[in-house]
Amino acid sequence: MSQPSTATPAHPTADAPPVKTPKTALAIGLVATAALAIWTGVRINQELAVRSATAAPTSEEPSGDAKQAVAATAATVRGEPTSFHPSLPCEGTLAPSQQVDLAFKASGRIASLHVKVGQVVKKGEVLARLETVEAEAQVHAAEAQVRAAEAQLALASDAEQRTTGMVDAGALPEATGVQVEKQKALALAQLDAARAQLSLARAALANHTLTAPFPALVTRVPSGPGAMAAAGMPMFHLADVSTLKLTGTISEQDAPLIQVGHPVEVTVQGRTVKGEIVAVVPSVDPMTRRVPFEAVVPNADEPRLLSGSFVRAKVLAPEAITVLKLPGSALRPGSQDEVVVVEGGKIYPRRVLLSRTASGELLVRDGLGAEDDVLLAPPPIVAEGAELAILPGAAR
Repeated sequence: MSQPSTATPAHPTADAPPVKTPKTALAIGLVATAALAIWTGVRINQELAVRSATAAPTSEEPSGDAKQAVAATAATVRGEPTSFHPSLPCEGTLAPSQQVDLAFKASGRIASLHVKVGQVVKKGEVLARLETVEAEAQVHAAEAQVRAAEAQLALASDAEQRTTGMVDAGALPEATGVQVEKQKALALAQLDAARAQLSLARAALANHTLTAPFPALVTRVPSGPGAMAAAGMPMFHLADVSTLKLTGTISEQDAPLIQVGHPVEVTVQGRTVKGEIVAVVPSVDPMTRRVPFEAVVPNADEPRLLSGSFVRAKVLAPEAITVLKLPGSALRPGSQDEVVVVEGGKIYPRRVLLSRTASGELLVRDGLGAEDDVLLAPPPIVAEGAELAILPGAAR
């Protein structure tokens, strides 16, 4: 008996899924990887292009195109010679023309005070006294020693007179005459010593009184009588504020313009007081690179200037000097003393000594010639020797 046979269909039916072979899966993976790499590369190139287009220049040195752009809008001007009375600004501190800390030369208890803070005293006026009981006793003792020495000298002189005649007559030996002569010299020396001791005692007594060495304002006194004063310990302070001393500095460049006798104007709270320079130190401070000076400022008018105040001042030169006047726009931005000069179609920064007027114009004292062409409105950054094309009709 024969068995029925089973046959495998030659083609799959419509509902059966396709069968993937290993080679097909590998090909699909390679294609997907390649597509991802291409897409990533395109995105990277696009990002780099955007960053390159928006990035700002990092170099301070302008490119050739930038230099040409500055040159295309540049104009020059030459300094106009004019006369100028320098008015040099400065700052300083007002101090008393003279001041002193006073102390007793002797030790003791303060017996009396004769002044108070804020009082104006005259030269020689008594400020205070110490107790003088012991000092007066020493003076009396010294006076007694002087009287005793004077008596001894009188006896020695009388003995010398009587002995000299007898020695001359031969009644007494010459040795006796020499002896009485030396006794008189000894008595004279003792009198001199006693008088010196009296002078010391009187000086010690005088040291118990403190007086003002010059007319001044009293700014410090002891709290009251009864306090102990040690020799040499400052207890009073006097300051002469009728004339103040301005101690200030001026720049090294401006120092040659000021001299002793030049006027100074000090401005405090809208008030201007004139003074005079009395000293200019011919040396530059190594720390500040400025030159110190001193001026005296009268302070008799009310309201008085306050000693110790920090003030602004101007030193006025009495004689005019020749300067070159330039517009304020010629100053290089970011600089206090630099202009840009055009030479042979190229630009060069140059430092100058200058002052400024109230309207902002530059008054150049040194570092620039009348024939120099100065760039107006120069750029903040100037390349040394950069090419420059002057505009036709630019100011000269």
